[in-house]
Formats: sequence, structure tokens, C-alpha cells
Amino acid sequence: MTAVIGILNKSGVALAADSAVTISGGNGRKIYNSAYKIFTLSKFHPVSIMIYNAATFMEIPWEILIKEYRNQLKEKAFGTLEEYQSDFLNYLTTRLDLISTENQKATLSAFIDYVAKRVIEDITRDNIEAIEKIRTNKGKKEFIEGKLEAQIPILLEYYKDSPVMVDFTDYSYEEFKKNNSVELKVAFDQYYSELKVSGKIKESLFRIIYQLIVSEQFQGSWTGLVFSGYGENEIYPSCLPIQIGEVIDNRIRWMSDKENIAIISDNNDATIRPFAQRDVIDTILSGIDSKLENAVYGSFDSFMTEFISFLKGALDNGDGKVNEKLDKIVVRDLIMRYSEKFQDLKRDIHIEPLMSSIASLSKEDLAELAESLVYLTYLKRRMSFSEESVGGPIDVAIITKGDGFVWLKRKHYFDKELNHDFIHRYLN
Repeated sequence: MTAVIGILNKSGVALAADSAVTISGGNGRKIYNSAYKIFTLSKFHPVSIMIYNAATFMEIPWEILIKEYRNQLKEKAFGTLEEYQSDFLNYLTTRLDLISTENQKATLSAFIDYVAKRVIEDITRDNIEAIEKIRTNKGKKEFIEGKLEAQIPILLEYYKDSPVMVDFTDYSYEEFKKNNSVELKVAFDQYYSELKVSGKIKESLFRIIYQLIVSEQFQGSWTGLVFSGYGENEIYPSCLPIQIGEVIDNRIRWMSDKENIAIISDNNDATIRPFAQRDVIDTILSGIDSKLENAVYGSFDSFMTEFISFLKGALDNGDGKVNEKLDKIVVRDLIMRYSEKFQDLKRDIHIEPLMSSIASLSKEDLAELAESLVYLTYLKRRMSFSEESVGGPIDVAIITKGDGFVWLKRKHYFDKELNHDFIHRYLN
């Protein structure tokens, strides 16, 4: 895992990222503290890219792809940060030759297998108590068959209207089924061959798999790419994150992370955007730990339920009118009103004053804050019994309109004093 953050105000944008990367293997998981997560997207212009979650794109390290893009971009500039983002995605499309057909097929086969297995496992798990009460295997199978007939159409209805990813707007179900009929049959036979499933349900299952591939109901492995900085025509910075997954039938599965887009303007003076492991940062920003907040709502729910029950016993005068009125009280509605009031208090007392102070910070203070928030995330992992999945040196950079991209702290795997030729080549 990882912790990366961008803090923006009208002065610029500060970026910070830890160095931890988790590698999973047959014998378990290992954490290394040497990963690079912040990169300049151009050597000449104030734009950057941060990565989190998966470190590779179809087994190709993101570091290689980003630096290859930077080399071919040279001094070319774009008017907006969004155009840099689009050009980078177009570049990835031109390099799909690096990803073999076999790799794409293997990725798709794994995806199909995952969804086909997940559907029947979820239905079985949700009904496990009822299944265990059935004595015969035949009865168990018939029960599961009935649940499949009932649940799969509901799942399809849920997924079918999801927004479609950009690269898949012209990718029809018929094309998907034609190109991947063998993989679909293999997965279906593996998990459903012993069940009597109608052709209609089988077709609906295949359509669910298709919908999960093309829609923004994101499934599978993915990387977060966070584009930050300025276009040539922009005076204030912005942050445009996306989630990008696999390549399927020469199309890239990616979607905009709309909830975390940040654009500084006359109406928005400052913002903080944490990614990946953001629980500690969210606690600082919101003023309360999310688990504690949920516990408060749960306690209030229990208290109100008990209080109403107490009132029924204390105020009952025998005619039942008081209890009738108390029964009309909907505790859930009270919780919603309490939650809305609590959110208003958080915003007025904590969040808005915090954002106001961040809006006035200098670029140096922005960088110090960004580094501190990542360090606090590391510190909490270090002090708890959870896996230390945030750690290592913290890289810190600032991007401003006038000075461009500037490193404040950056780890190197080599001694700069021994590699003057590298510095010369990089600058030229």
C-alpha cells in the first residue's frame, strides 16, 4: 500500500509520497521502502504525475512508461492539465504493442474466472444457513439453482445502466462474446457444470461479466494516476486523478476519479487530496475518526431505541394513546437528522477554518504540511499492530506557475556526486 497527497492553493501545489511498496508472492507478503511514486511529466513545464496502488501496467513498470512519455514529449506544451492527461492516455494507446495478445487473453481469462466464481460464491455464502439445513446434495443443488435464477437477473439490472468507460463506448456485447467465447465457456463449465442453469441465466451471467469489464463499476487490479500542475493557459493549479486497469481487446480500462478532482479557482482557494491509505489524513481533515463517528451514530441509535422503550413503560396510562404516538417515531429519521446536524458542525467548526488557513499558506508551508500528513500516516502504522504498509523516505515536491516543478526532498538510488554524466544527460 501507500500514502500520497496533493495540497493545492493559489500559490501552487505540494506533493508528498512515502516509499513503501507491498509485494505479494506464494510465500506471503513483503514490504520494500524504495518505491518512486512522484514523477515529472515534463522536464520543461509545471506538470507531474503520482502513482499509487498497483506499480505496473500489464506487468510493465509505470516508471518506465512515464519516463518514455516524458522523453517523447520533449518541450511540447498544452494549454490545460486535462490536455496533458489526454495526451498521456493517447500515448499509452500507441504503445499497446508492448502488451502481447497472450498477456491480454490471460488477463481477461482471469477477470472472467473471477466474476463467474464470485457470483456463485456470493449467492452460496448469503444463503449458507438455508443450504446447510438441506440434507441431500440434490436438494442443495436445486436450492442454489433457484437462487441463481432469482439473483442473476437482479445483478444484471443493477450493473447494466452503469456509465461506460471511455475506451469501451464502441465495444458491443456481441463483439465481446465473439472474441472470448472460449474463455467464457471454460469459466462457466468450471463453476456451473454440475448445476442445471437455463440458457437465459447463462446469457445473463455473461452479460454481467461484460458490464463489469466496460462500466465504471471498477473491478480488478488498477493503478491510481494523479496528474497535478498547470497547463500553459492556467494560472491556478489543479489535480486530475484517474483509475486505470487492464488492457482488454486492445482497449484500456480507465475512468476519471471524479470525486477527487481538485481545481483551484476564484471560488475555491484551497483543497487537500489524499490517496490510497487516507484514514489518518481524513481524521485530521474532518476532525474525527470515521470509525469513531460511525460508533457515535450507532450509540445514538441504540440510546434512542432504548429511550423510546423506556418512555412507553413510564408514560403508559392504560389507554394506549401514548404508546401509539411513540410507535410512530422513526429512529432512523432521527439518526439522519442528527447526522446532518453533525456534518454541518464539522464543516463550520473545523473544516472551513482549516481550509481557510491552508488557502493562505506559502508554498514552503504547503510542502511541510504535505510531508507531515504522510509521516503521521506512517507513524500510526508504526505504533499499531497493523502492517507497516506506509514507510521509507518521504519524497516532497512543489509545483508553481513561475518556478515549475521543484524537488524539496528526493531519495536517490545513486550518489549524485558520482554521476555527473547522468545529471548532464537528464538536463539535456
